[in-house]
Amino acid sequence: MSVLGLNLPTTATGQKRTFKYYCGTAAMVEVFLKFSPNTLFQRTPQGTPEPTGKLTMKLIQHELIQVLETGAIPPTLAARLRNPDDRLAMYGFIVDRKPQQFRQLLLRLFDEEIAFRNALWDGTVKDNGAFSECIYHCAFLLYCCAEPSDTVNIWRAQYLNQDIGELDGWYFIGAGLNETLSYLERTNDQTSAAIAEYIENWSSYISPDSLSEWQQGRRNWILDDVSCLD
Repeated sequence: MSVLGLNLPTTATGQKRTFKYYCGTAAMVEVFLKFSPNTLFQRTPQGTPEPTGKLTMKLIQHELIQVLETGAIPPTLAARLRNPDDRLAMYGFIVDRKPQQFRQLLLRLFDEEIAFRNALWDGTVKDNGAFSECIYHCAFLLYCCAEPSDTVNIWRAQYLNQDIGELDGWYFIGAGLNETLSYLERTNDQTSAAIAEYIENWSSYISPDSLSEWQQGRRNWILDDVSCLD
């Protein structure tokens, strides 16, 4: 059996990563990668996020538990917000809990999703096919927070570009239809008036009975996308 070793540049921890290819007569190849745990969530030299491994998923869950315990976003978690893999992993953790406990984090995540979709539109970043949908995942989790003022935040994604177009009206009424319209009326500005008009037109032909189906569909969509990270 022949062995070919390829040494790569050192990681931020100073440890070299080494690929070894073992080539036997059956033409089978095994690849071994030596790394420190921190390299699981480092970026490649080209700026492409590394895949979110199981160890990183555990670290993210631990950091999100810190948010619940302290109410603050730890610096390690804040550093992950620009990584689409890590954002998706966060949504997978939050969706089966009480999203309102993570509302401040979700507002920051939504800023990142807006920026990411703008960058996709401009062609300055690439998508693997799932991350572009995360703006909908974050909007749904904000919907679950049932805060009327978040309607204005979510509206920022409405007509952001031709790829997004219109969002379902459900996203805008997490606090309830009447409660949201009352809030928008009290706010009494141009944006609130536009949102109210959209919601009223949309609600005129939507059956309230479809809400539970929509909620379950959004939840399953998040979990399906998160399963691709494993």
